[in-house]
Amino acid sequence: MIDEIVELKVDQLVLEYATKRAGSFDAFEGDRWDGEVGLGVIDVKNPRVESPEEIVSRVEKAKDVFGLEKITLNPDCGFASGRPWPVVQREVAYAKLRSQTEAARMLMKKYA
Repeated sequence: MIDEIVELKVDQLVLEYATKRAGSFDAFEGDRWDGEVGLGVIDVKNPRVESPEEIVSRVEKAKDVFGLEKITLNPDCGFASGRPWPVVQREVAYAKLRSQTEAARMLMKKYA
């Protein structure tokens, strides 16, 4: 299936990566994808707030496959996940987004 994904006429793939269920990027090894990647770094269904360091660790694993300059950070899916009510409380969602923002700052400081 990766061959079909690579042949898509799109500029960015948005990939979930915050849970073990998401798997790895092994199929993308070897410059198979040259577009941008929206990297899901926050588990939107778990109320535990990820630390910025945990998010940085996820990004650093992905950067070896995609290149840091092609990665944007985003949550896995959305915080409502197709439901009429949020899966996590608003305060938890904001805390998760603050961690994501801090992780982005840490990465920019380290690699800029």
